[in-house]
Amino acid sequence: MTPSRARQTLESFINQEQAIFQSLPISTPWASPVWDVGSWLPQRENQHALTFETHRQALEKTGYPAPPKGPLPFTFQSFSKALIVYLQRTRNLKFSMVAAYNIAVRRLFNPLFERGASDPTHLTRGDFDRVVRFLRDSDYKNLYDAISHLQVIADTIDRLQLTEIAIHFEHDAKPEKRRHGYISLHDPDRAVRQRKSDERLPSREAMEAYAICSKNRSVKAKRFCYV
Repeated sequence: MTPSRARQTLESFINQEQAIFQSLPISTPWASPVWDVGSWLPQRENQHALTFETHRQALEKTGYPAPPKGPLPFTFQSFSKALIVYLQRTRNLKFSMVAAYNIAVRRLFNPLFERGASDPTHLTRGDFDRVVRFLRDSDYKNLYDAISHLQVIADTIDRLQLTEIAIHFEHDAKPEKRRHGYISLHDPDRAVRQRKSDERLPSREAMEAYAICSKNRSVKAKRFCYV
């Protein structure tokens, strides 16, 4: 795609998702770098916000340049918001997964920042690989899920033709072996695998269950958590 064509496609995509955003039960304006999404994506916890600021966690500690703290540049921020709205409505995502994809998109700004860019149409396969290297170098615990989120984003970008050059991102990450009976949230046969498995709680749900139990101080609840 030519740069002008990629730009036109991205702008149309952003306008489309912004129009859909206007119909959602969100009082926060589109332009805000923090969205209060409690009415749109309700959950039991008190956290109901999505932030569209730079994601700097662990960058400097692992020797990677960190962008200034604050809202993402306007164009990349609009791209991030449009992608989040699109993924949520096409995949029927709950808050926890929307938040995970939001972090993945924000991470993609960092390699652009390293080369003095901010235009999402300039994202390349190398930028995705750079984020993967960072995740590995920082010993990120949920590596497989994080890279799977990048895969979904790359596939979406390519399908919608939002960049000048197709991403064609592929990865060889495997589910962490330490998770016995692990079932990825992105496995197309996940529902079937869950029904056949004796351990029905994948990592995210298990963590949520543990959090609930840890708040309950009764002996009975604690025994349930460690079964």
